[in-house]
Amino acid sequence: MSEETQETTIMDAAIGMWAKYQCPSCKSINWIPLKPDSPDLSKIDTDAMQCRKCNKIFWYAEVCREETFGETEEEKQANAYTETGSSLVTNEFVYAGTAVFAMRRGKFLMGKRKNTYGAGQWALPGGKPDFGEFSPIAAAREVEEETGLKVVNLKKVGWQDEVWKEHGLHFVTLFFIGDIVGDEPARNMETNRNEGWIEVDLKGFFFGDERMKYEPIFACLGKIVEDRESLDFFRRYVSQGQH
Repeated sequence: MSEETQETTIMDAAIGMWAKYQCPSCKSINWIPLKPDSPDLSKIDTDAMQCRKCNKIFWYAEVCREETFGETEEEKQANAYTETGSSLVTNEFVYAGTAVFAMRRGKFLMGKRKNTYGAGQWALPGGKPDFGEFSPIAAAREVEEETGLKVVNLKKVGWQDEVWKEHGLHFVTLFFIGDIVGDEPARNMETNRNEGWIEVDLKGFFFGDERMKYEPIFACLGKIVEDRESLDFFRRYVSQGQH
């Protein structure tokens, strides 16, 4: 029996204890185990997985956005959606995230999200720290991974909570501001999750009418724009000519 056939047989035998997902990178089929004592999707052992084919690591809530598998009721229940297909079922954890105002000549980068929660909304580059990775380092890494640009001189701006009850997600997002190194244009490094990067005038966005051009904006970014302490930070930032 080939390795692939043996794997399929094992998975079929344990269908009631596994959930199926598709790698968004190479599109191969993967499985995630459920706890033996509670074989339901609310008891998923882990929310981080590595594709067995391309070895890329993905977050469960990101890859299970669409009902792309199966025509039978059993297969539908093995997806990350409820029977109505309207609510993502995940463990209810609090996650840390980062977002960066990546600055160059008074302007910062924004991109429009797609194929994930907040699709169609304008957002900053950023993402989740890896285990043991300090948030400023994670913030700089995420900017480079998403835009191809390095940022330096990172400063803390503030933080915001955002809860998506329908997805079982609660994020605490840490906001930073930093300087882009060099004059190279931003590249869209994650075309499956972002429509592309644009440069937005910081002063006009916070203290003028520039923000009205970019509706809707991602929820946590909208909150930081309206946060009094953050506004004080940007007021000082602009007045000191740091932009």
